[in-house]
Amino acid sequence: RAAAMFLDRLIQASEPASLGVGWGATLRETVHHMVPANAPDIKVRSMMGGLTRGSEINTFEIVRRFAKVMNAECHYLAAPIYADSPDSRDAILAQPFFDSLLAEATAVDMSILSVGDVSPESLQVRYGLPTGTDVSELIAAGAVGDLLGRYLNHAGHEVDHPLNRQVISPSISQYQKIPTRIIASGGDHKKEILKSCLIARLAT
Repeated sequence: RAAAMFLDRLIQASEPASLGVGWGATLRETVHHMVPANAPDIKVRSMMGGLTRGSEINTFEIVRRFAKVMNAECHYLAAPIYADSPDSRDAILAQPFFDSLLAEATAVDMSILSVGDVSPESLQVRYGLPTGTDVSELIAAGAVGDLLGRYLNHAGHEVDHPLNRQVISPSISQYQKIPTRIIASGGDHKKEILKSCLIARLAT
């Protein structure tokens, strides 16, 4: 509810031409509390690949809901959150279509994302990690959670793990070029990843 009120006010005050969104339970609930608006000129863009099961992790469902409540244009990033391997990811992103989609995902005026942690409560840990990926390996590499599917350490830097080379989402440096970056998450289990995002100034 708080995230929705904040976003409503920000959109009304700044009139962005485009909004980038992620996925997760927080964003799914945020959109339920937003005030319906009529902003047909705003483009709502999905910023990361997703999964096809569960409304919290279905990037298509969440970006559609944001666009619907704002009566805005909806733009999907039709890709999985992780490719099968780094080589597969490189092959996908070598296609001009996907490369341009990722560029458009960060060519937005404003973004709202949630973060994931590395506890059993994490949706991504439960449903989103590729087969054969053990969360304990991510923790051993220093990961405290993820932003845009990219696993970060306490300082907000990407850890050295193959998963970060399989993810289909903008790079952290591309993401940081977005003028207004909102991160909305809650829960005691999210403290460490939220702290790392603050340290690295990943939210404005």
